[in-house]
Amino acid sequence: MVEVLKVKNCPTCYRDIKWDDLLFYMCGHRVCSDCYPDLPHNKRCPMCNLDRPGDVPRRIFLTLDDFYVDDDREEKRNTVVDGLRKIDEATPMISVEKALGKIKRAQRKDNEDPETKEKLLRAIQDLEQKFVPTFKQFSELQERIASLEHENAQLQSSKMKYKKRISEMDATLRSETEQTERQRQRAETYRTTVKQKDAELEVLKQAQEEKDKQIHLLKTKLKVLGKNQKRQAQMTTDADTSLQIELPTLTLDDGHERMSKRLHDLNSELRPHRTKRQKQSSNDQS
Repeated sequence: MVEVLKVKNCPTCYRDIKWDDLLFYMCGHRVCSDCYPDLPHNKRCPMCNLDRPGDVPRRIFLTLDDFYVDDDREEKRNTVVDGLRKIDEATPMISVEKALGKIKRAQRKDNEDPETKEKLLRAIQDLEQKFVPTFKQFSELQERIASLEHENAQLQSSKMKYKKRISEMDATLRSETEQTERQRQRAETYRTTVKQKDAELEVLKQAQEEKDKQIHLLKTKLKVLGKNQKRQAQMTTDADTSLQIELPTLTLDDGHERMSKRLHDLNSELRPHRTKRQKQSSNDQS
């Protein structure tokens, strides 16, 4: 089969023109040899509208062998295939993405080239074989990551619960510490009060003992005076009543009763403080 070089679309008749039937004006535009005889020679170029008076179109003697297509697609295809073959598990992901982009571009450009499709298909199959273990590991890692994320969410939830519980316990501990401090201060106040009352009681006891001694001494003196009065009464019958001495028994007894009552009241007043102090001491020991 002989290949014939043709040029698309004669600007006059709009048919494809064989290269041998193609004529060129001086402006560089073309016309087919069939249309040229029918064109007026004083008209403008049908394509650029330039005047062409006396312009005779000429042929350009070229053959199909004089042409070649400077196509670097084969080299690019080989580069893409070689690049795919070099990809392995250690290849960075960005390089893999670039290789996939090259494959897609090559498929768009060589959509009708079976040889290119076959080469790319084999390269992709080889790449899949290399990456099957990697894809499997990636899938397992994804599942593991999902599981770890779920566990992490649970741990975070538990952590928040524990932090809340610790905060509540800290607040309770602070409240109990403050309450204990207040109780300690009250206990210290009770101890001070009891000491003061004990000191007062000791003073009253000493006063009571001194009073008892005085009463005992007075009673002794009164007994002696009573005996003397009896002897004097026996010695005279007209004794002056003004010389008689009334025993101040009631007065002494009344003073003793008042002193006893004061001691009893003081003991009653100290009893609650002593009870609280004993309870506080028991709590401190516990």
